[in-house]
Amino acid sequence: MKPSVKGFFFLVGATSMWGISGTVAKILFNQQVNPLHLVTIRITLSFLVLLAYLALWKPHLLRVKNAIFSTWPYWGSAELR
Repeated sequence: MKPSVKGFFFLVGATSMWGISGTVAKILFNQQVNPLHLVTIRITLSFLVLLAYLALWKPHLLRVKNAIFSTWPYWGSAELR
C-alpha cells in the first residue's frame, strides 16, 4: 500500500475515533460518570491498543537494550537530591 493511501486511512480512522470519543463522553457525562474515571478508562484502553499493535507488528520496539539498565542507578540517585 502506498504511504499516501495508508496515511489517508490513518487520518480517516483518527478523526472518526475522535468524533465517536466525544459523543460517547458526552453521553457518559450526562449519566453522571466521573470525568476522572472516564479519563482513566480512555488512557488504559489507548495503552492496551498501542501495546497490542506494537506486539503484533513491531515487536522490536518493545525490546529494551541491556545497556540502559546500567544507567538506572544514576537516575535514581539524581532524583534523591
